[in-house]
Amino acid sequence: MKSKLQVEIERAQVGILQDIVFAQPPFWFGNTTRPLKLNLMKARSDKPLPVIIWLCGGAWVMMDKNYHAPEMEYLAENGFAVASVEYRTSNEARFPGQIEDVKAAIRFLRAHAEQFGLDAEHIGIMGESAGGYLSILAGTSGSTRIFDVGENLEYSSAVQAVCDWYGPSDFVEFAKENNGSADSPEALLMGGPAHRVPEVAEAANPCTYLSPETPPFLILHGNQDHTVPFSQSEILYERLTANQTPVEFYELDGADHADRHFVQPAIRKIILEFFERNLKR
Repeated sequence: MKSKLQVEIERAQVGILQDIVFAQPPFWFGNTTRPLKLNLMKARSDKPLPVIIWLCGGAWVMMDKNYHAPEMEYLAENGFAVASVEYRTSNEARFPGQIEDVKAAIRFLRAHAEQFGLDAEHIGIMGESAGGYLSILAGTSGSTRIFDVGENLEYSSAVQAVCDWYGPSDFVEFAKENNGSADSPEALLMGGPAHRVPEVAEAANPCTYLSPETPPFLILHGNQDHTVPFSQSEILYERLTANQTPVEFYELDGADHADRHFVQPAIRKIILEFFERNLKR
């Protein structure tokens, strides 16, 4: 059978640039370096695209920048470049190594915006669980440079919008939920339970850095989360509101940690509209 079709163009053609090295932090007891990589998903475009950075979770003990790629395609189809960024886990580097990696990626994307067809002035960040925490911290710490180390330091590591999926926001309060366990993920990240390393816990608290420059936030959290207490997002919402930061907070009824609620069309619509309002010119 031979047929002639007139095909209506309804969606963009999306591709992925894989394993782009954006930083090489110290590794193996300081004797070597380890390449950190990102994937960049984007459609063909004749104008620079705003960027959404995606950070995978995994309790800071593991992460995979490739895993969630299928769930990010709708953002690329709708005019965003999506950068899925790798960061060091807690067995490779304690805090603040992870946020240093994230900020290195932000600066790299700005430094190479022309090469990749990106809008360097409009970068958002989104992550789940441990990646949600790093997204929160990247968002609140944009007006300080204390986490900026490495290359491309002439570029800003601030972001213009933050979407947090069920990320912890206050390790001191979180420790009350697990009795300050020394082998909890956050203790492994900080080098000890919050009450034993109070200065580190203060430095790791995203709300330490709230300022008038803190960008708009979107918070998504299930009220049946058995991994990161729902109260962590309530705390974040209260402190952002007190800081007069624009914030939208959605309590997903019946949702547990990292379950299917977060990838449904209704939630995708909320996320897309949030980033369109805050990142598109």
